[in-house]
Amino acid sequence: MTSIAVAGFQHETNTFAPFPTTMDLFERRGGWPELVRGRRCLTGLGGRTSRLRALCGLPA
Repeated sequence: MTSIAVAGFQHETNTFAPFPTTMDLFERRGGWPELVRGRRCLTGLGGRTSRLRALCGLPA
């Protein structure tokens, strides 16, 4: 069976933030886009995953 890795990365400069940015801040719920892993990648971003769902043979 073929495996395909899908990844995304967004970067925003944090130069003027009054506190350090830690991994814990990225893993907390409520951010956008939310950090999702595994099968949640197919549903975790709402309608923004329609292309990924179509690639996996799921209804977009």
